[in-house]
Amino acid sequence: MSQKAYKSGSSYPELKQDTLRLYSSRICPFSERVRLVLAHKNIPHEVVNIDLKDKPEWFLEKTLGKTPVLQLSEDMYIYDSGVICEYLDEVYRGQGSLQAEGYHKAKDRNLMDNFGQITSPYHFIAFPPRTEDSNDDATLANKIEQIQKGFQIFNDELAKRDSQFFGGNVPGMVDFLMWPHMERIPALTTLESRVEFSKSRYLHLYFWWWMMKDVPAVAREMEDTRWHLEIFKRVNEGMPHADYGLGE
Repeated sequence: MSQKAYKSGSSYPELKQDTLRLYSSRICPFSERVRLVLAHKNIPHEVVNIDLKDKPEWFLEKTLGKTPVLQLSEDMYIYDSGVICEYLDEVYRGQGSLQAEGYHKAKDRNLMDNFGQITSPYHFIAFPPRTEDSNDDATLANKIEQIQKGFQIFNDELAKRDSQFFGGNVPGMVDFLMWPHMERIPALTTLESRVEFSKSRYLHLYFWWWMMKDVPAVAREMEDTRWHLEIFKRVNEGMPHADYGLGE
């Protein structure tokens, strides 16, 4: 299926029997989470990309109107990237489970509750809201401080675990849920130089980033810093971006 996004006025692509379908957006880090798990576990599927600024009518009628959405059949849908990833991990055991068990699974969930310390300021800095206080330097400084604290939380946790990945010697669910936003951090530090993500300050998280970069599923889905910077620019300037890089 074409990578180009479906827009308003497009026809619904009929779902073939026994086909797992992901409604995704190439620029959406939450969609990328699901694509990573699908790729890592080698789960057969098809991807239908959606233009989130110009959504097809059928997508709004059939779903909640946000990506990612996993479609199992004509009337069975699963929403929310975390829920979808857990479902895939529980149903498709071919590559083993990505989730810890018992206490450690609970610890991982508690840890991910802190990930908003990174995602919230990331979205504010990358895509500043068009409000009066969004251009206020004190507000921006607060968001930068928040994301630095978020990096510290995850750096310290990785140091405690004394492992290459949050999942141990191989990536686990936490690693794949974190990666899409962390993939975009080099672009964010280029956009806003006061955001620091350095080896000297976050040794364990810094080396984690470079280890994750070489994980096969990540290498397959990852876009480079220049691509992300162009997406930041296009979104903020209201330019078309859903098919950027696909020969628009």
